[in-house]
Amino acid sequence: MLQSTETCDLGITVDNWLNFNGQVSAVVYKAHVRAFLILQSYMSRDPIVLTKAFITYIRLILEWCCTPVWLPSTTCNTKNESCQQWFIKSIRTLANMTYQKLLWYLDLQSLQVRGIKCNLLM
Repeated sequence: MLQSTETCDLGITVDNWLNFNGQVSAVVYKAHVRAFLILQSYMSRDPIVLTKAFITYIRLILEWCCTPVWLPSTTCNTKNESCQQWFIKSIRTLANMTYQKLLWYLDLQSLQVRGIKCNLLM
């Protein structure tokens, strides 16, 4: 009989040491796939339209993954932030701007800042 180091209960993956790294990796992978599909399927290259699609379809998944209830660590924040950063930098019309300027231009906040605000409100 094979032994598993991870178990999934109620849709949450936890390993033997009660780490959620597998869960975070799976959610970030799902978000990357959806972000890629958005970039491939939308005919519009308007940054505002693509950003609204990201907010609607992807950001909620990334924020749910790293609520303080499930994973109050910085590893989750950096993985999530990398997904948002990749998506924004993939918009061709904005490719030459830094990440902070892109956030300002698109009127977005980093996921880390949003997480901190969520923690303060809880």
